Amino acid sequence: MRYTRRQIVRAGIGAGLFAGVGCKAFNGVAMAAEDAPQAPDARDGRIFQRNVPLKTPRKKEPRGGGPLDAVEVNCWVPNGVASLRGVLVNPYYTALVGREDYQQLARHLGFAVIGANYFGVRNDDYDTLIEALDGFATDAGHAELVHAPFCFNSFSAGCGMLMKMAALYPQRTIACCPVGLEVGPRDEATQSIPTITVFGERDNRQFAQLSAKLPEQRREGALWSIAPQWGQQHEYHYANDLVWPWWEHAIRSRLGEQQSSDGPPSLKAMDEADGWLGDAPTKKGVVPQIAPFSDYAGDKTNACWLPNALLARAWQAFLADVGEVKLAVPDSLVIHRHASLDIAIEKAPQDARKIELFNGDVKLDEAAGERRSLTIKNLPVGVTAIYARVTRSDASVASSRVIRKIVV
Repeated sequence: MRYTRRQIVRAGIGAGLFAGVGCKAFNGVAMAAEDAPQAPDARDGRIFQRNVPLKTPRKKEPRGGGPLDAVEVNCWVPNGVASLRGVLVNPYYTALVGREDYQQLARHLGFAVIGANYFGVRNDDYDTLIEALDGFATDAGHAELVHAPFCFNSFSAGCGMLMKMAALYPQRTIACCPVGLEVGPRDEATQSIPTITVFGERDNRQFAQLSAKLPEQRREGALWSIAPQWGQQHEYHYANDLVWPWWEHAIRSRLGEQQSSDGPPSLKAMDEADGWLGDAPTKKGVVPQIAPFSDYAGDKTNACWLPNALLARAWQAFLADVGEVKLAVPDSLVIHRHASLDIAIEKAPQDARKIELFNGDVKLDEAAGERRSLTIKNLPVGVTAIYARVTRSDASVASSRVIRKIVV
């Protein structure tokens, strides 16, 4: 079934609704104000919708509306992509398929986008996701969707849903990125899936609960990291500045250059010892120390696990006290790899001695403290994790927030 513009807008007002104090909203969906997309439409792709029957009907109407006896699943498929390599899945945000930023990311990755409403659905009905994909494979003329691997992300109540789905299909789950709920790996199968949980520092007891869960799971070898957003409550905020690079590098490491085939994907296992470790976050202003796994001097079972140096540096910058350094960046989400872009330093400490611009662990430019403009040149294709590090006269360091762009 083709999805009309009117239906897309209604879906955004409906099944994408999340409960939470302090949430900013677009069409009823909690997200950062700077992430708010234009009015949803299919843009350079097609949107399909299916209501998949449930074995056990819901007991009450789901938040945002929807049928009791079926689950609504929507799918955006980019035009001009011969073979889709995977699917970005949010189990509790039907309007995701209309977001231009996710469409641009999916096009870059060669992925489709799934947005659904699994609120109130029993665990034994989570296999409806696979049934929906089978239908979309026919609808879109992409047979490879039947076996496509997943990258999961959601906010608040959707986080529990995505971890349940990952537990059902660990062999085809590339990465998990829950935001705004005290969840992480839940069993041996999900412990091998690279996972990062982003949450608001002031979101109820999530900081305490996740800090307690981290060593429990890490002792079992879970490939897991947590990342508080300082000062935030129950908000998505800037989570995608970590989520998107996490997805990008998990796909590179686990899927590589594989193209879709007639069978299940062959995902490469990630070795804990090949990653990096970072000190468990404690409080704002304390920059966590990071090191390759073999060089980490602290308790490895109480540290956050990070896939590589780029993500370790991006995570460290994400956890910095970002109030002292602010960047002015181009509005465009997509930039060309040969572009040369000037990045203005809107704010920096008065005693700044040196300013450095990074993409993860790669230095892009450096300037003396009095200069207030840096330049991006010849970035590699992919999702960036750009930030500035300022060294003060006393040798202490301040960082800007991490900023994501898609380089094509």
